[in-house]
Amino acid sequence: MTDADRPTLVELEADECWNLIAEADVGRVGFVTHDEPTILPVNHVIDDGAIYFRTGFGAKLDLAQRLSGSRVAFEVDGVDAEARRGWSVLVRGTVEPVLDTVVAAHLDRLGHHVWADDLERTSWVRIGVDELTGRRIESPPPD
Repeated sequence: MTDADRPTLVELEADECWNLIAEADVGRVGFVTHDEPTILPVNHVIDDGAIYFRTGFGAKLDLAQRLSGSRVAFEVDGVDAEARRGWSVLVRGTVEPVLDTVVAAHLDRLGHHVWADDLERTSWVRIGVDELTGRRIESPPPD
Protein backbone atom coordinates (compact mmCIF):
# COMPACT_ATOMS: atom_id res chain seq x y z
CA MET A 1 0.00 0.00 0.00
CA THR A 2 1.45 3.36 -1.02
CA ASP A 3 0.89 6.60 0.84
CA ALA A 4 -1.61 7.61 -1.86
CA ASP A 5 -3.66 4.49 -1.03
CA ARG A 6 -3.81 5.13 2.72
CA PRO A 7 -6.86 6.59 4.40
CA THR A 8 -6.47 10.16 5.62
CA LEU A 9 -7.69 11.62 8.89
CA VAL A 10 -9.03 15.15 8.61
CA GLU A 11 -9.85 17.43 11.56
CA LEU A 12 -13.27 19.08 11.14
CA GLU A 13 -13.96 22.76 11.66
CA ALA A 14 -16.46 23.75 14.36
CA ASP A 15 -19.16 24.76 11.83
CA GLU A 16 -19.03 21.34 10.17
CA CYS A 17 -19.18 19.65 13.58
CA TRP A 18 -22.33 21.61 14.49
CA ASN A 19 -23.90 20.78 11.10
CA LEU A 20 -23.21 17.06 11.60
CA ILE A 21 -24.71 17.13 15.10
CA ALA A 22 -27.80 18.90 13.74
CA GLU A 23 -28.21 16.38 10.92
CA ALA A 24 -27.72 13.27 13.08
CA ASP A 25 -30.88 11.51 14.24
CA VAL A 26 -29.24 9.87 17.24
CA GLY A 27 -26.39 10.84 19.52
CA ARG A 28 -24.95 9.14 22.58
CA VAL A 29 -24.45 10.74 25.95
CA GLY A 30 -21.72 9.27 28.13
CA PHE A 31 -21.37 9.78 31.86
CA VAL A 32 -20.21 8.06 35.02
CA THR A 33 -22.77 7.09 37.62
CA HIS A 34 -22.25 4.88 40.65
CA ASP A 35 -18.59 4.61 39.55
CA GLU A 36 -19.64 2.91 36.31
CA PRO A 37 -19.32 4.38 32.80
CA THR A 38 -22.62 4.54 30.95
CA ILE A 39 -23.48 5.50 27.36
CA LEU A 40 -27.10 6.01 26.31
CA PRO A 41 -28.62 6.89 22.94
CA VAL A 42 -30.70 10.07 22.70
CA ASN A 43 -32.61 11.96 20.05
CA HIS A 44 -31.37 15.51 20.35
CA VAL A 45 -31.70 19.06 19.13
CA ILE A 46 -29.25 21.95 19.21
CA ASP A 47 -30.11 25.50 20.18
CA ASP A 48 -27.97 28.51 21.01
CA GLY A 49 -24.70 26.59 21.24
CA ALA A 50 -25.99 23.77 23.45
CA ILE A 51 -27.35 20.25 22.95
CA TYR A 52 -30.74 19.29 24.38
CA PHE A 53 -32.62 16.04 24.69
CA ARG A 54 -35.92 14.99 26.22
CA THR A 55 -36.20 12.32 28.82
CA GLY A 56 -38.58 10.81 31.32
CA PHE A 57 -37.94 8.98 34.52
CA GLY A 58 -34.82 6.84 34.48
CA ALA A 59 -31.07 7.06 34.02
CA LYS A 60 -30.97 10.17 31.83
CA LEU A 61 -33.24 12.25 34.06
CA ASP A 62 -31.40 10.93 37.11
CA LEU A 63 -28.18 12.02 35.41
CA ALA A 64 -29.44 15.54 34.88
CA GLN A 65 -30.88 15.95 38.37
CA ARG A 66 -28.27 14.17 40.44
CA LEU A 67 -25.23 15.07 38.39
CA SER A 68 -26.17 18.64 37.50
CA GLY A 69 -22.97 20.47 36.64
CA SER A 70 -21.07 17.20 36.11
CA ARG A 71 -18.94 16.50 33.07
CA VAL A 72 -20.40 14.41 30.25
CA ALA A 73 -19.51 13.44 26.71
CA PHE A 74 -21.81 13.48 23.69
CA GLU A 75 -20.99 11.81 20.40
CA VAL A 76 -22.48 11.47 16.93
CA ASP A 77 -20.96 9.63 14.00
CA GLY A 78 -21.52 8.28 10.55
CA VAL A 79 -19.87 5.29 8.86
CA ASP A 80 -19.71 3.95 5.32
CA ALA A 81 -17.99 0.61 5.98
CA GLU A 82 -17.87 -0.42 2.34
CA ALA A 83 -16.09 2.76 1.29
CA ARG A 84 -14.00 2.79 4.49
CA ARG A 85 -15.09 6.34 5.27
CA GLY A 86 -16.65 7.90 8.30
CA TRP A 87 -16.79 10.82 10.65
CA SER A 88 -17.17 11.40 14.36
CA VAL A 89 -17.97 14.46 16.45
CA LEU A 90 -17.22 14.54 20.17
CA VAL A 91 -18.55 17.08 22.64
CA ARG A 92 -17.37 17.46 26.20
CA GLY A 93 -19.37 19.62 28.55
CA THR A 94 -21.63 19.82 31.55
CA VAL A 95 -25.14 18.52 32.05
CA GLU A 96 -28.09 20.13 33.77
CA PRO A 97 -31.86 19.78 33.83
CA VAL A 98 -33.83 22.54 32.13
CA LEU A 99 -35.89 24.02 34.94
CA ASP A 100 -36.92 27.29 33.29
CA THR A 101 -40.44 26.81 31.85
CA VAL A 102 -39.91 29.54 29.22
CA VAL A 103 -36.80 27.75 27.92
CA ALA A 104 -38.63 24.40 28.00
CA ALA A 105 -41.56 25.87 26.03
CA HIS A 106 -39.11 27.25 23.45
CA LEU A 107 -37.47 23.82 23.11
CA ASP A 108 -40.91 22.21 22.72
CA ARG A 109 -41.45 24.35 19.61
CA LEU A 110 -38.22 23.27 17.87
CA GLY A 111 -39.74 20.15 16.30
CA HIS A 112 -37.74 17.65 18.33
CA HIS A 113 -38.82 14.05 17.63
CA VAL A 114 -38.18 11.16 19.99
CA TRP A 115 -38.11 7.75 18.32
CA ALA A 116 -39.58 5.98 21.34
CA ASP A 117 -42.58 8.29 21.39
CA ASP A 118 -44.76 5.80 23.24
CA LEU A 119 -42.83 6.66 26.41
CA GLU A 120 -43.60 9.87 28.27
CA ARG A 121 -40.68 12.29 28.05
CA THR A 122 -41.60 15.56 29.69
CA SER A 123 -38.21 16.79 30.92
CA TRP A 124 -35.47 18.54 28.96
CA VAL A 125 -31.77 18.07 29.66
CA ARG A 126 -29.10 20.54 28.51
CA ILE A 127 -25.49 19.74 27.64
CA GLY A 128 -23.42 22.89 27.77
CA VAL A 129 -20.57 22.59 25.28
CA ASP A 130 -17.05 23.23 26.58
CA GLU A 131 -15.12 21.36 23.89
CA LEU A 132 -16.12 20.37 20.34
CA THR A 133 -13.93 18.23 18.10
CA GLY A 134 -14.53 16.24 14.96
CA ARG A 135 -12.69 14.00 12.55
CA ARG A 136 -13.36 12.51 9.17
CA ILE A 137 -11.53 9.49 7.75
CA GLU A 138 -11.43 9.24 4.01
CA SER A 139 -10.10 6.50 1.79
CA PRO A 140 -8.91 7.25 -1.70
CA PRO A 141 -11.34 6.17 -4.44
CA PRO A 142 -10.63 2.75 -5.97
CA ASP A 143 -8.75 2.69 -9.27
